[in-house]
Amino acid sequence: MFRLTIFAAALFLAGCTRTIETRIHSAGQANVEKSGFILAPAEKSASAELILARDLVAAQMENKGFKASQSGPYYLEVGVSARPAFIALRDTDKLLAAGSNKRKSRKCPLQEYRLAVALTRIADGAVMYRASSAEYHCKAVLANTMLPLAEHAMADLGNPRGEYAVKAKVE
Repeated sequence: MFRLTIFAAALFLAGCTRTIETRIHSAGQANVEKSGFILAPAEKSASAELILARDLVAAQMENKGFKASQSGPYYLEVGVSARPAFIALRDTDKLLAAGSNKRKSRKCPLQEYRLAVALTRIADGAVMYRASSAEYHCKAVLANTMLPLAEHAMADLGNPRGEYAVKAKVE
């Protein structure tokens, strides 16, 4: 009986584990020279999530050997968005983000959270790195997803890999 109880508890806990898929798109130059970067200023009306995302992306840049400064060869822009997952975004005929046909999870509507970055060379406007990472969530709030989204968006800096997805188990 004791073993059956432990087995039932293990199954219950395993049911609480879920998989989050992060969709990543990265493009740009290989082996970007590590140098100073200017972080695009936030508007006075910027959300707390955008401020957090900017700080996290800047920290990722510094972890990779870049340095935030008032003058540097690069300009770094960061954006965040949240939308109901079933809504697709288009610009004329170009699909910007597909709507999800995934079923509602835990009886709440899915949201798509996305973080986007662009690193450009100031001298000529060349795109050195452009990336985005996006996830679908049911109950998580945008702020709680910023760290993994920032890590995934910045993971390919200097070695862009195109479009791919990674999956991670979370409790």
